[in-house]
Formats: sequence, C-alpha cells, structure tokens
Amino acid sequence: MEERYVIEQTRDIDKFEQQLLCNATREQQRDGHTRGKWNRLVQLYIRQKAILEEYPFPEALEEERTNLEDDDSVIPSIKHITQNIDLAEYEHFYRWGLKRIGTPNYRVIYTVENFWKVVLLHHFVKEYNGAIRAEDIEQAIERYAEYLITY
Repeated sequence: MEERYVIEQTRDIDKFEQQLLCNATREQQRDGHTRGKWNRLVQLYIRQKAILEEYPFPEALEEERTNLEDDDSVIPSIKHITQNIDLAEYEHFYRWGLKRIGTPNYRVIYTVENFWKVVLLHHFVKEYNGAIRAEDIEQAIERYAEYLITY
C-alpha cells in the first residue's frame, strides 16, 4: 500500500458535497430506501475520494487498477489537465470525472501539493464534449489562489 495523501478541499467542494447529501436525503425520504441514483452517487463519491488518497496521479492509479476493485465503475476517472492551462505554473492540475446514470456529469478539478496533499478545488457539470473549458479551469485557479492565501 502506498502512503496516503492528505485531502483538503475548498468551500466550493464543501458546497458540492452538501448538494449531493441533500439530493440523497430527499431521495431516501421520498423512496424509503438508499438504492436510488443520488445515494449511489454519494457512495461512489466517498469510495473514489478514498482511492484518491492513495492514488491521485493517473499513472499510479492505472498501475493499481487490477488490485483495487473488480468493478471498473468504482475506479475514479482522473486525467492530467494539459489543455487551456499554463503547465509551467499549474503542472499538477487534474480532473476527476464522477458520473452515474441519471445524474449530471460532474467533474472535480484538483491539484497535488508538495507530493503529500491533494487539494480539491472546484466542481462543475460538464455538459460539452472535448477538453475542459478555460472558464472552468480559471475558476479552479482562483480557488487555488484563495487556498494558498488561507493556508
């Protein structure tokens, strides 16, 4: 097992988690069980976030893919962001794709700080094909600047 990375997050991610929990709670109250799409998305989010604590880099995750789960749907979809970003300044920015059938196509942009900390910066719903748009990356960069001032 690899060393665990510390996961920190911005207020944007706190709000995103609250939104997921509210949707799951409403669904559970309405349906009377926890097998609905929002409850499953919350469970997937928790599991994938735990995997990111050990494998925040796409290459490391790919190497461990067979050891993690038999079900590929649990493995986080993470990619290095290389388009619409200044790689010299923001070399360690990644996107985590989080999708379940019937829920929006969520993305979380994060960075890895000093090779021991994962900082979840910004979430958004990706409603387009292709590379992440500059405006979504710019919001993550703004949250990263706020994070650096705070910590």
